[in-house]
Amino acid sequence: MIEIKKGPVPAFLKKYRKESIFEELSTADKDSLRTELLKEQGYICAYCMKRINDYKDTKIEHYQPRNSTNQLQYSNLMIVCRGNEGSPSHLATCDTKKQNATLYLDPQNSTHIETISYTPQGIIKSSDSRIDNDLNVHLNLNCYHGYLVTNRKVVLDEFKKHLYHEGKGGKDTIPYLLKSKDKFEKLNQEGKYTEYVGIILHYINKKLKSKGIS
Repeated sequence: MIEIKKGPVPAFLKKYRKESIFEELSTADKDSLRTELLKEQGYICAYCMKRINDYKDTKIEHYQPRNSTNQLQYSNLMIVCRGNEGSPSHLATCDTKKQNATLYLDPQNSTHIETISYTPQGIIKSSDSRIDNDLNVHLNLNCYHGYLVTNRKVVLDEFKKHLYHEGKGGKDTIPYLLKSKDKFEKLNQEGKYTEYVGIILHYINKKLKSKGIS
């Protein structure tokens, strides 16, 4: 998981009243909202970091459960994957699993994101028990029967392979780590983050810290 940095409120949302309900959005504006949120998040799910290429294959997430004033509050809106929608509950992830639960974890809070780490096996965890509970119970991001843990491990192993080759012959890997950190922290030329980028950045930062670079 990476920090979500919200941009300005899209112009088309400003025409709605603060008290407007989500259902008042026109179909065209809902599609525009999905597109704007997808671009803002670099085409990955706010929770699991799965790649989302098509705005039609998304859910508009209300971080805080809907009330009379926050349904169209842009800071409360994120884009997420469908989270195995239609599957049994134990396979559901992200908003599909969360439903109307209130999370302590806030993807827009950098302090919360800093508590998150990953194991070499692809498990996501947090040093804060409340956030760890959200990751495992409310979002089900370590679903034993799912693909997220496996996919995160695959992405991490691929990066480790490149790092190994860079370090052959005793070559200093710090320049490669710094270059990679800069690369993965940014959107690519297509405006997208690397899928499951959080686990790669965690590993890079951990390696740099071991070499005395923060």
